[in-house]
Amino acid sequence: MLMEELILKHKYFQAIRMKNGQILDPLTKTIARSPMISYIKYLIKNNIPFTMGIFDVDNFKNVNDNYGHQIGDEILVNFSRNVMNSFGSTAVMGRYGGDEFLIVREGEKSYDEINEFVGHIYNTGVRKPILLSTGKSLMVSATTGICTFPKDGKKYEELFLLCDKCLYFGKHEGRNCYTIYVELLHSKIDLSKTKKRGISERIIKLYKILANAEKKNKAYKGMEYITNDMSISGVAYFNKNKIQISYEKNEEYGKPPLLPDDFIKDLEEKEYIRVDDIERIKEKDPALYEFCYKNNLLSFVVFRVIEKEKKLGYVMFYDSDFRRVWQEDDLAVFVVFVKSLGMITHFGIV
Repeated sequence: MLMEELILKHKYFQAIRMKNGQILDPLTKTIARSPMISYIKYLIKNNIPFTMGIFDVDNFKNVNDNYGHQIGDEILVNFSRNVMNSFGSTAVMGRYGGDEFLIVREGEKSYDEINEFVGHIYNTGVRKPILLSTGKSLMVSATTGICTFPKDGKKYEELFLLCDKCLYFGKHEGRNCYTIYVELLHSKIDLSKTKKRGISERIIKLYKILANAEKKNKAYKGMEYITNDMSISGVAYFNKNKIQISYEKNEEYGKPPLLPDDFIKDLEEKEYIRVDDIERIKEKDPALYEFCYKNNLLSFVVFRVIEKEKKLGYVMFYDSDFRRVWQEDDLAVFVVFVKSLGMITHFGIV
């Protein structure tokens, strides 16, 4: 195991292991919380420069709620393994708790060096699908806050708070990103406000895009923003048995298909229908599963478009690359767009 081999080479962890025995987290085989924090405090006490990062798996609670704790554990195990494999013996990774991990890299590093290091972790260890024991894969992202000792802080608690600020700043920006602390940019972040305003900022940005676009481009521009902001495959508006307007990130897949009549009938009785993973509908609705499988629809959410009690069609937000766990924030943005599309369509702009 990579982490076990690293511990045998690291004098600090050799001593801790001899004194206390097992120091790994039982699930992920990263360093357990207590020895990881002790290690950070040891570096501070001995004035050894280092870079510290808090990695938080995005929306992990929803993974557990939708897939169960066994799959959740697999996600944590595979995520930590992927990240450790990406940096090898150049850093140390520990589990702080739940879905949060600490990474420490000794040595004084410049901003560019840190950016290159963390960027490599994201490109090779974070932004990749996780293969599950079921044989299927699930796309899981993470948000990270990073700072350095002694430049940014002199105490463990101070460093942790700075990383936490940057972490939530990243979540506010849309998750699946990392933020390196820069005093001029991040020192005045109000953590209590930052945690609350992420979804509102996304909705305001969507509203501004719709408001500023030319009349006939409003729906298209909104679809483009949502597709790129959420890293999905596309958005399509259907009416009168055909696609009225759509945006696709990858033109190789072509435009999405019209959904089956039975599915549309079910939609008439609901505000929306959400499918995180088509494998979960395989037994319950084999016909829909077969349709999705043939048309490369791995995850999707479909909303009815209604304005002034008039049924105008439906909108599908979909992913053809990964099985997703659609979040409440995602659905909130979708609702705003669908309502706006209803108004746009009702007044004859589309």
